[in-house]
Amino acid sequence: TAVASSDYRIQSPASGSPLPLCNTATTTNADGTIAVLQNNANAINTNSTAGGPNTVLRVIVESLLYPVSLDILHQIFQRFGKVLKIVTFTKNNSFQALIQYPDAHSAQHAKTILDGQNIYNGCCTLRIDNSKLTALNVKYNNDKSRDFTNPSLPPGEPGADIMPTAGGLVNANDLLLIAARQRPSLTGDK
Repeated sequence: TAVASSDYRIQSPASGSPLPLCNTATTTNADGTIAVLQNNANAINTNSTAGGPNTVLRVIVESLLYPVSLDILHQIFQRFGKVLKIVTFTKNNSFQALIQYPDAHSAQHAKTILDGQNIYNGCCTLRIDNSKLTALNVKYNNDKSRDFTNPSLPPGEPGADIMPTAGGLVNANDLLLIAARQRPSLTGDK
């Protein structure tokens, strides 16, 4: 898949760095013909929350010189389809996010276009892989996690996060400690 200069229609207001905004990309098929991948919101079941294989992306933000919020990630990733859920966390001293789409096509389109792109000029590089998870279980809508299909979720306590439905990143107590940037006391109390 080639990214053309026409894929960059506006620039980041903070740095002037171009952000990919185009909903189309061209690819060459095995038979040599050119196909156009296009995000067609009408073709996607926008009420779907089921997830499935390759619908959840794991995003690692490298060279994090400026803060990247859940809202910034949503603004970037919604250009490639309806974003159902987003969870942000820090693991191994790197800022990461899990982003769930309703279908694999939207997720793979976002991955193809955005992997290796910078959010800001020269920094905040997106490294995108498919997650092993098939769905995210979001318990709170706050600055760390959001379920866009269920706006009535409570905000929870600051730093309270979600647990993915399969595989798990860390146990719930450790996740809360990481989000709050606290360490357990020597007595073992968390």
